[in-house]
Amino acid sequence: MGGHGIQIIMRKALERKGLPLVKLPMDQRGLTGIETAIILIAFVVVASVFAFTVLTTGIFSAEQGKETVFAGLGEAMGSLTSRSALTAVRGDVEGTNGVVKLRFVVARGISGDEVNLTAPNTTNDSAPDPDAGTGAASVLNISYSDDNQFIGELDWTVDFIGKSNGDSILDPDEQAEITVWLHDYDGTDFNLGTATNI
Repeated sequence: MGGHGIQIIMRKALERKGLPLVKLPMDQRGLTGIETAIILIAFVVVASVFAFTVLTTGIFSAEQGKETVFAGLGEAMGSLTSRSALTAVRGDVEGTNGVVKLRFVVARGISGDEVNLTAPNTTNDSAPDPDAGTGAASVLNISYSDDNQFIGELDWTVDFIGKSNGDSILDPDEQAEITVWLHDYDGTDFNLGTATNI
C-alpha cells in the first residue's frame, strides 16, 4: 500500500468519528526543512565572515605590538646600566675644595649589540691628568648638566674591572669604571679647564 492508500484509510477513519478533515497540500512537505537549512547556512556564512574579520584585526594588532616591542628592545640592547653608586671625588681647585671628578661602574643593559667604550682620554698617574686623546675616536659622549649649566663632551677615562678581554668593547660579562673629569689635574691641584669647568 503506497502513501496515497494510507491517506485514504486515515480519511475514512476520521470521517467515521466525525472529526473534521484537514487537507495538507502534497507539494509543500519538505519546504520547512529547506528554509531551515538556508537560514542555517546564512548564519554560518555571516559568522565565518565576522570571525575572519575579528581574527584578522587581532593578528594585525598583535603584529603591531610585536614590532613596537622589538623596536624598544633594539634601542635598549645598546644601552648601559649602572652597577654602582655615583662617587664624587673632592679635590683642591685653585684654593677651593670642590668636586673634581665623578666615578661610576657600568655594565651592558641587555645582551645584544656591543657597547663601544673607547675613551677620549687616558690616565697614567703622572701630571697632568687626564692625558690627551688616545687617538681612537670615542663614540660615547658624556655631558654634565644642573640647574645652572650644561657642559657637553666632558673628558672621561675608563678602566675595566674584573673580567676583561683587553679591548674597548663592553661585553655582557664585563664591567667598567668610568671616571668623568670635571677639572684637569696638574699633579698638585685640580685646575679649572677651558672645556670642563663648572
